[in-house]
This record gives sequence, C-alpha cells and structure tokens, in this order.
Amino acid sequence: MRKYAAILFAVWMALSAAAFAASAEKPADKTKTVDPETGSSMVNGFGWEKFSKGDKKLFMSGIGDVMSSVSVVSVLFDDAEMDDETVSFIESLSNLVPQGITVDESVKSVDNFYAAKGREVIPVVAAYFATIVLDQGWADDEQVGATIEKLRKYYAGEYVPGRAGENTEASVEQKAEVARAADEDAALREDRVENR
Repeated sequence: MRKYAAILFAVWMALSAAAFAASAEKPADKTKTVDPETGSSMVNGFGWEKFSKGDKKLFMSGIGDVMSSVSVVSVLFDDAEMDDETVSFIESLSNLVPQGITVDESVKSVDNFYAAKGREVIPVVAAYFATIVLDQGWADDEQVGATIEKLRKYYAGEYVPGRAGENTEASVEQKAEVARAADEDAALREDRVENR
C-alpha cells in the first residue's frame, strides 16, 4: 500500500508540474486551484463541473495517455546515467493505469468523487488518483477518507505536510469528518459497483 501511495504521489507531482505549471498566477475564478507549494494552477472540481461530457472524456483520456506512456521516458533515457532503481520506478508508473477501466468509467468515478460536498477544491488529477486507490482497493475506506481530507485541506491552504512544529494531530472534529468522508466513499464505491 505504501509503495502504491508513494508512486501515486510521485506521479501526481509529475503530472501537476508537467501538465499545469504553465499558470503560476492565482486564477480569477474558482475553476482552478493553486498548489500552495508549487504555485501550479490546476483544474479542480468546480472546473470539472463546467466541462461537457466530451471535455471530461478528453481530459481523462489525456491523463490516461500520460500515465500509459510514462515508461517511454525510461527508454529515451537509456543512454543517460540513471540508476536501475530510477529506471525501474519510471517504468512502473505505467502500471498505475487500471486495466479494463474505460474512459467513461473514469469520468463517472471522478463525477462520483466530486458528488461529496467540500471536495471541489481538490484538483482533478488528485481526484483521479484517489478514485484509482478506491476502485482498486489499495487502501481501506478510513485511509482513503483521511487522505482525501488532507488533500482538501492542503489545497484549501489549511494543511502543509511535513512542516516542523506544525500540529498535524487531528482534532476530534477532524476525525469525525474523516469517518464521515470514509462512509460517503464506501457508499459511492458500492454505487459504482452496482452501476457497472
């Protein structure tokens, strides 16, 4: 589980930087979220809701294309002096694309992700990775709920991971919110399974 979480985080960072770093300014509307650490401006749930069904399919197809073709990077850098571990890591990224999941199913998963209130600030790329973790069962509902809540707080500017001296212990209210989010995620997952 930690291996997949680390890989997903690395891919998320790479996609954030590569796909959305063009705009480092604060967006004029709510359709994009600015990463508090990198300044990258990324399409979020508010923007997702404004997309047509065709736009959503194109967006998800683009993410899938990037994920599926990441292993090409290792081939292109065969002559570079990269250690085997780095090459292996790059090649493994393409394995994160769930097999047998259609673009329509990915769109529906992201739609369901944003159906839960308060998640609109989370960028679509992060929402997609959260749906992969949910759909593949790589983490239990409580872990996923806690991670989604951290993502929401991070993109809302309320949480900065790994800062020395910061109180990262969750309050009773935060733990209740995480439990509520986990229950919502479990219900959404059951709905997705029933609708397949």
